[in-house]
Amino acid sequence: MRRQTITMVLAILSILTLSQKTAAQESDAVDLTGDWEVSVEGPQGVRTMTVKLVQAGQELLGVIEAQMGEMTIEDGSVDGNAFRFTVTVTRGARSMAMTYVGTVEGDAMAGSVTNPRGEAPFTGKRTGG
Repeated sequence: MRRQTITMVLAILSILTLSQKTAAQESDAVDLTGDWEVSVEGPQGVRTMTVKLVQAGQELLGVIEAQMGEMTIEDGSVDGNAFRFTVTVTRGARSMAMTYVGTVEGDAMAGSVTNPRGEAPFTGKRTGG
């Protein structure tokens, strides 16, 4: 009888611990969905663009509206507060992939964008939901 009671208590404690971890993970989850004003510091100065994101679980979709036109986000993903996505810039017959990798805290993001020419830092703030 005592062994059954101990087993039952351990099972209940395990379930409670798992429930608390799941609730904590859900409250820590970020949602990047919304409009963001993103500034990239490049060799020719700061470029500002609008990034429209939609997060579906760990998948990240959207578009970037910039001086070069509208670019569709490809291979977007979210893991905790970290995210990454790629866009392809096309000018005439040439195209170049640009990969954004960063983190988000509330309504602010920061990270770096990499392309075949190098890497540059970016920052962003949410401007709409």
